[in-house]
Amino acid sequence: MVLLGENREELGGSEWLAQRRGLEVGLPPIVDLQHEKRLHGVLATGVAQELILSAHDVSDGGLAVALAECAFTGPKRVGASIRLPGTIRPDALLFGESTGRIVAATSDADALIELALRSGVSAECIGETGGDRLSVGPGDTESWFDVEVALLHERWRGAIPRMLGES
Repeated sequence: MVLLGENREELGGSEWLAQRRGLEVGLPPIVDLQHEKRLHGVLATGVAQELILSAHDVSDGGLAVALAECAFTGPKRVGASIRLPGTIRPDALLFGESTGRIVAATSDADALIELALRSGVSAECIGETGGDRLSVGPGDTESWFDVEVALLHERWRGAIPRMLGES
């Protein structure tokens, strides 16, 4: 899996901030339309060259939610082992809603990263797909969470009924 785009420490106006802290404050994420144009060019070229097998935007809920949705919204549930070393706080890394990011499953991570970098889009390999669990952490020996994809899907499907008091 390759992350196209850059993680930034932006939690203002995020779903995480609203859900975890009860706050609807802060500046929304920065939007760079020139970056978005380059990013979508990388997507189009990556698909045309059959480098990108699937792609998911990082938006509401941030990277953690995008990774979970990648795992269970395709034709079959597929786990992943994701490593996100970084220099920003884990909450901002996982739940920040910075714009201009795409999670892509790829047939050739090196070629996709090269394409992105040539196009002026940051890119990094963040892990591999496979198995029935989604494991996300800062390194090979530590996980922030490691959960069965089936359980993630069950929780995701039941979120609205739970919010409405129906479960």
